[in-house]
Amino acid sequence: MKRFARICVVGVMLIGAACSKSKRELKKADAAAPVVLPSDAGVVPESSVSVAPSFADAGGPSDEDMPPSNPPELTVRLQHLFEAISQNKAELAADILFPRDAFMQVKDVSDPARLWESKILLNFAHDLSQAHKKVHGTDRIEIVSFELGHQVTQVVPKKRDFKKPLWRVKKSRVTYLLNGKREELLIAEMTSWRGAWYVSNLR
Repeated sequence: MKRFARICVVGVMLIGAACSKSKRELKKADAAAPVVLPSDAGVVPESSVSVAPSFADAGGPSDEDMPPSNPPELTVRLQHLFEAISQNKAELAADILFPRDAFMQVKDVSDPARLWESKILLNFAHDLSQAHKKVHGTDRIEIVSFELGHQVTQVVPKKRDFKKPLWRVKKSRVTYLLNGKREELLIAEMTSWRGAWYVSNLR
């Protein structure tokens, strides 16, 4: 009987040790596995202008990749920009404005969402309104060409600026026809994000 009891005690100890080992292994596996948050985690409530998500979807180019100089998708988004200018409605060009979610990830400030709204969004709406004065009353705008600016530089990450080496370009040129007359729009600054160019400063 005593021998049987000793066997039972030893068996319980072995089972307990095995369970402890399994728990430790599970904890190690959980620690090594990446944490994937849902896409809407930490989303800031939408502002008065509905901002489209960044053009590049998940699994595409990295944040630091320099976009091509004139991809077809950019032409489509530039057309949206001119529609917005023609109607003086910034929301129509939401897909060409540097995305708020991107700004929140890369800008090294305490409240990037507020800074995006006060600097990127409001300046964009103001500049778009100024450009609208030139094309007021017409919807006959045809894009002829887009020329990426020659001053393409990679951001050096630093405090209170971008935390990632994104690309910036100054003075990109859009040539368009306004009622049959050739005109030009200079975009003061564009910034890259995941393989695509976005307007960060219109004028």
